[in-house]
Amino acid sequence: MGRRPRRVRCHAPLQETGPWPWFNERADEWDVLAVWKLDRLSRKAGHFAEVFDWCQKHGKVIVSVTEGIDMSTPMGKMFAQIIAAFAEGELDTIRARALSGSAARKAKGVWIGGVEPFGYRFERQDGGGKKLVQDATYAELFREIVERQRVTGRPTRLRLT
Repeated sequence: MGRRPRRVRCHAPLQETGPWPWFNERADEWDVLAVWKLDRLSRKAGHFAEVFDWCQKHGKVIVSVTEGIDMSTPMGKMFAQIIAAFAEGELDTIRARALSGSAARKAKGVWIGGVEPFGYRFERQDGGGKKLVQDATYAELFREIVERQRVTGRPTRLRLT
């Protein structure tokens, strides 16, 4: 009755689009990768390690603006890995909450999200949320489209008269 919940995704950072190709393309133009917090650099410990390894191999330094961790020392590296592990745990918690909330809304018959489909409208629920109900304005047209689709078997042959 609705779309799947939006998934929080993490991809291998050095294989993504966005700022990551910039690492290699313009590596000679920068020395420091400054981040607000280390857990915002990546939400996966493995991905953080990939970025960290790349920076070490290319003579770059990662600096956390708010945490004051010196990643050039063994203790700094250890703290950075711990923070990355906690960030990954936080990502797993976010996923679990999103799936749980989506399942609860679905069990109540509440619309999970997205744009309302043609022929339906949202109706507010007393307990919160929205439910899809058929829109009487388009009900006949919708039934005609469905019937023509059933008869022709191909949507390319549908034409409204």
